[in-house]
Amino acid sequence: MSKVLRVFDAMSGAVLLLMAVLAPWMLGATTRETIWALNGLGFLLGGLWIVQRVIRSRASSVRKPPVAYPRAQWPMACVWGLVILLLSYVLCSALNPKAILQYTFTPGYAGATGVDIEYLEFIEWLPQSLSRDRTLRAFWKYLAIVLSFAAARDWLMGASRRERRSDDGTPRFPGDRMQWLLWTLAINAAAVSLVGMLQRLDGAEKLLWTFSNYFNGGHGAFGPFPYRTNGAQYLNLMWPLTLGFWWVLRRRNVARRSASHRSGGDPHVLLLVLAALTAAGVVVANSRGGFLVLVGLLVAVFALMMFWSKRQAGFKLGVAAAILAVLGVGGWLGGEAMMARFRSEDLGHMSGRKLIYEDTARMAQDFALFGSGAQTFAPLYYFYRKKDPEWNAYVHDDYLETRVTFGTVGFVIILMIFLGLWLVPFFGNGIPAPPEFFLLIGVAMVGILTHAKFDLPFQIYSLHFQFVLLCAVLTSLKWQGR
Repeated sequence: MSKVLRVFDAMSGAVLLLMAVLAPWMLGATTRETIWALNGLGFLLGGLWIVQRVIRSRASSVRKPPVAYPRAQWPMACVWGLVILLLSYVLCSALNPKAILQYTFTPGYAGATGVDIEYLEFIEWLPQSLSRDRTLRAFWKYLAIVLSFAAARDWLMGASRRERRSDDGTPRFPGDRMQWLLWTLAINAAAVSLVGMLQRLDGAEKLLWTFSNYFNGGHGAFGPFPYRTNGAQYLNLMWPLTLGFWWVLRRRNVARRSASHRSGGDPHVLLLVLAALTAAGVVVANSRGGFLVLVGLLVAVFALMMFWSKRQAGFKLGVAAAILAVLGVGGWLGGEAMMARFRSEDLGHMSGRKLIYEDTARMAQDFALFGSGAQTFAPLYYFYRKKDPEWNAYVHDDYLETRVTFGTVGFVIILMIFLGLWLVPFFGNGIPAPPEFFLLIGVAMVGILTHAKFDLPFQIYSLHFQFVLLCAVLTSLKWQGR
C-alpha cells in the first residue's frame, strides 16, 4: 500500500511542476485548446489526489492525528465550504439558463458582427446564466483549478523520501518539495522574462517567433502572452515570490555558515539574479500599468526589507543592488518605449477604459443580485455599449466584471474565500515558516489585485492558476514568530 501511495505521490509532484511550467508558455492559456489542455492536467492532478486520499483513509498503519489537529482545521474547513458553495453557485446558474446568447456573423467579416438572444423559462430565486455553454465551460475550469489547489497543498505538506529517512517526522520550512516548486517557478518566470525581452528587441510579431498573434497586434505581445500587460502581471506576481524565497534561504544559510565559508558561494544568490531579471522584464513589456505596479512593489519591498533587517548591512546592499539592476537593465532595454507610451494622448482616458466602465455600470445594476452568469460578459456587452464605440470582450476591471457575471452574492463568496485563505496560516496546522516569506507573498498578491482593478489578470487562465498555486503555498504554511 505504501509503495502505491509513493508512486501516486511522485506522479502528483511531476504533474504539478509540469503545470507550473507550461501554464504561461501555452500562449498564457488564452485559446480554447490550451484552456482544455490545462483543464485536463488539473483533472489528472485532482484524480491523483483523490486516489491518495482514498488509500490513506483505508491504510491501517497511518498514525492518528493529535487531539489539537481537528481544532486547527477550522479555517481550512471554512474555506472548503465556501469553495464548494461557489462551485455549486456557478453550476446552478449554468443549469438554470435565463436565455441563449449566440454570435451572428456577416459574410466578408472575420469576427462576429452581432448577438442573437433567445429568452427561456427559468427559476427566478436561483442563480441564472444568459449563456449555459459559456458558464458550464467556466465551471469546468474552476473545478480543475480547485482540484489543482487541493492536490498542490496536499503535496507541499508532505515530506520527500530523503526527509522521511533523515528527519524525525516534523515538517520544516522550506522542505524539499517547497524548494522544488519555488525553484521551478523562479527559473520559469525568469525564462519568460528573458524570452519576452529578446522577442521585443528582435521586433518579432509572432508569439515565440512561431505563432501568429491573433490578439492585439504584434506590438502588443510579450513572450508567450498575446497581451503585454498579462505578461507584466505574471512577472509582477512571480518576482516578489522569488525574492521572498531568496530571503528565507539567505537567512537559513547565514545561520549555518561557518567562519571559513566563502561569501556569495551559496546557490540562493542565484535567486536574487532571477528576481532582478524577472522584474526587469516588466519594464521591457511596455505596459504602463505593469510599470506603475512594479514601482509601487519595489518601494514596498525596499521599505519592508530595510525595516525588517536593521543591522544587516550586506543584506541591505544586496537588496539595493537588485533594485538598481532592475531599474537599470529595464530602463536601458525598454525605457525609451515606456516613456513614449506615457506621453501618448490616451493616457488620461485609460485607453478607452472609462467608456467601458460607464457602460458596464448599467450592467452591474441590471444583474446586481445573481449576476449574468460566469464568462457571459463578452456577448452581453453587445447590447449595453453606448458610449464605448468598440465591442470589448473584457471590462478591464476584474472587480466590476465579477460583479456583473457573479452578482453581489457570488462576489461576496469570492471575497470571503480570499479572506479565509489568509486566516489559515494564523490558525491552521501548516508547516511553520518565517514572517518575511508571508510578507513577500502578500506583496505579490497585492500587486496582482491592484492590476485587477484596471485590467483583466483573473480572466486569463494561466494567471488565475498561478495565483491559486500561490494560495496553495500560503495555506500549506503556518505563521512563525520572529
